[in-house]
Amino acid sequence: MLGIARVEEGSVAEDIGIEEGDAILTINNREINDLLDYRFNIVDRNNNGYLYLKVKKADGLQLEIEAEVDEGVDVGLEFSPIEAEKCKNSCIFCFVKQLPKGLRESVYVKDEDFRLSFLYGNYVTLAQVERHEIERIKTQKLSPIYISIHSTNPATREFILGVKPKWEILSLMKDLAGAGISMHGQIVVCPGINDGSDLKKSINDLYLLYPSLVSLAIVPVGLTLHRDRLTHVAPVDSGSAKKILDELYIIQHRFKEVCGSSFVFAADELYLKAGYEIPGYEHYEDFCQLENGVGLLSKFKRDEEEIIREDAGLNFSRLEWGSEISKEDNRLIRDCIEQLQGRSVSVVTGVSPERHIGRFIDRINSKFGIEAGFHVIRNTLFGETVTVTGLIPGKDVVSQLSGLERAELGDVLLVPDIALKDGGDRFIDNISIEEVGKTLGVEVSTFDSTPYGFIDALREGVF
Repeated sequence: MLGIARVEEGSVAEDIGIEEGDAILTINNREINDLLDYRFNIVDRNNNGYLYLKVKKADGLQLEIEAEVDEGVDVGLEFSPIEAEKCKNSCIFCFVKQLPKGLRESVYVKDEDFRLSFLYGNYVTLAQVERHEIERIKTQKLSPIYISIHSTNPATREFILGVKPKWEILSLMKDLAGAGISMHGQIVVCPGINDGSDLKKSINDLYLLYPSLVSLAIVPVGLTLHRDRLTHVAPVDSGSAKKILDELYIIQHRFKEVCGSSFVFAADELYLKAGYEIPGYEHYEDFCQLENGVGLLSKFKRDEEEIIREDAGLNFSRLEWGSEISKEDNRLIRDCIEQLQGRSVSVVTGVSPERHIGRFIDRINSKFGIEAGFHVIRNTLFGETVTVTGLIPGKDVVSQLSGLERAELGDVLLVPDIALKDGGDRFIDNISIEEVGKTLGVEVSTFDSTPYGFIDALREGVF
């Protein structure tokens, strides 16, 4: 049964008498339990274009409805978000177990749900997935699926997951590949546990699943200060990062020659830890692991270069300034530039991208005649090993920027949206940007954490 949250006005659903608060029991005699069941079955009309729905009304009355729906027409129903299945693993590097109290409630949720992997790209281990769920993935073509593998050695994987998986991961992935399911994988590297020969064997084993396994990300383990009574895991330091990348370079080169794809890609953080240059834009091919922190800085640099190359000035719509655009567009661009000149803004960032953000800000200041600054926030909540912008605590922003002159903070303090919850207004420690602004005595605004996002923030009235 799937409860209906909203019925679109003027839709097919409204015409056939479905109302908010009703629930879909079956479609064409197939049981409907969640959004994916609904999506899979709602497109299955008979030869005459009819759907057969069993609906439970809010008062408990059950109705059988026959509806003629043209192919491609949306029925007009909206549903509440899927309630995620909770994770039953006990991973040695589980981030939730490394969190102190008092953070945003959402960060304490441990989910392990293949449905959310398909819908949103969440990584799942599939360690405890049931056979009927595997068959559902195959039948409903829930593709791609994002899988946390960590090791193809069963003993190593069991140690990392903290539980005995129901399925040997390579066999399971071969089964999914045989059913036409595309996958993306990740290995979270823990020095001394699944690096070295274990990592090389895992990569070579998984490469045999290419192209069904489209890509594989290698990500350094994330550790915080709050690991009391947890399994000892060594951090990835400069030396281990260099060793991993040096080995990956050889593997990537071999795969590229054989199949035209590097297949395996390292997270940006590994290059930063090693002190290596981030590879060029072309290295990341389709950027299919971008949300996993793979290729973010390379894409950032490409966007930066596009902005700097525009001779027209702040060309926010990416148009060339000249005869190809209207006089009105030219006027708006000129107005934006005039508005920015003589004004000031500053940006907060984590430690990892400091060099890249600093370079970008310097170039923007020079090209467009503005006064932008940036502030590197060191993470005292999670410790010095946590350097990404996405985990900056609001309290650290306040404590490290308190006492700065207004000229250093600027007219507006900009916060990248990746430091906040799903485009919201709260840092991971549940401090709102409003509280930060009130304490610091400055206006605080958010922006899409890309070069064009920064430019758009300037254009859209942070001043």
